[in-house]
Parts: sequence; structure tokens; C-alpha cells
Amino acid sequence: MSHTDILKRFGVVEIRNFLDVTTCERIIAEICESKLTPATTYRDGRAKGVDEQKRRVLRAFVSAGMQSLVGERLREYKRMLEESFGLPLEDCEAPNFLQYRTGDFFIPHT
Repeated sequence: MSHTDILKRFGVVEIRNFLDVTTCERIIAEICESKLTPATTYRDGRAKGVDEQKRRVLRAFVSAGMQSLVGERLREYKRMLEESFGLPLEDCEAPNFLQYRTGDFFIPHT
């Protein structure tokens, strides 16, 4: 059984080469140069503050252009994802760019 088949059995959709190498390098550079702050937790769409018992990771603030580029790539796959999951999808939330260090985590969430 292939890696992709195993992922499909668990409802995971794999999109190979979602971003090209050059774009990935640009994102990494922006993250390295950006302001990093502890990421917050949310409940019912509202920020609840930093809770390192639930989530320990740094959030990077990249340029609006980079956020737009990644958001548009996500939207390009909307139809394929709807077909894969068998349901209509709303627009996606703005992408977050996170830096996980050794020991960082985010507990399982919906």
C-alpha cells in the first residue's frame, strides 16, 4: 500500500508540490526576518491569549503579498478538496506562518 493510499484511508488529502522551491525559500526567508510572537489560542473564533499548555509555537508575521500568494494557492485547490471530502467548502481563513522549535506543539483540535 502506498503512502498516498494510507493517507486517503485516514481522510488526509496530499497535495504534492503545493509550493515550488523558490516560493518555499522566500517564505522561510520572510519568517526568519519577521517579528515572532507566541501564538495565541482561539475559542469560538476569538483569541483567548497565549496558553502554552495547549499550544507552544511562534507566529511569524509575513508580508501581505506572501499571505495573499499562499491563500490564493489554497483557493486553487478548493474544487478538488470539495470533491475529495464530498462537501462544499467555504473560503479559507488567512494562512498562519508558524515556527516550531524543538519541543513546540499544538494539542489536537478541531
